[in-house]
Amino acid sequence: MGAVGLTMALAAAACVHIPSPSFPSIGPGSGDTATFVVDGGITTVTQSGTITLSGTGTPLDYSGPLGCKGRYFEADYTDDVSMDFRYSSQDAFLLIGNDLYHFASPPVQGDGVLQWSEDFGDRDIQVKVSCAAPPSSEPLSPAPAGAG
Repeated sequence: MGAVGLTMALAAAACVHIPSPSFPSIGPGSGDTATFVVDGGITTVTQSGTITLSGTGTPLDYSGPLGCKGRYFEADYTDDVSMDFRYSSQDAFLLIGNDLYHFASPPVQGDGVLQWSEDFGDRDIQVKVSCAAPPSSEPLSPAPAGAG
């Protein structure tokens, strides 16, 4: 699907996904890094800039900085399917196309890397971000009714 077709499909789905333009950079320090391992396939991105994603009706609806500062990363799963990842100190969400995955636990921390790993049944997913631990915050997802 070409860029026009993808834009039309996103508009039809009432989802707006606008990453800021990316410009190639040379050398280290050009952004923050995230690695996604989905069923053994590895995608690594280094990002900075901003993004706006709205209309999903999920905690991934967001407008702000990419990378560690915004606790948000975006990557291509395939040529036609994107991945959007957002995290807090308590949980994280990954949207792959139309499939939403919730990591209900805080990340494992070590050596400047935050890591989430879970077998969701249909996909085995691991996400690593090279970021400092986020400040203590509420979960992105509210507690189910009656919890607490």
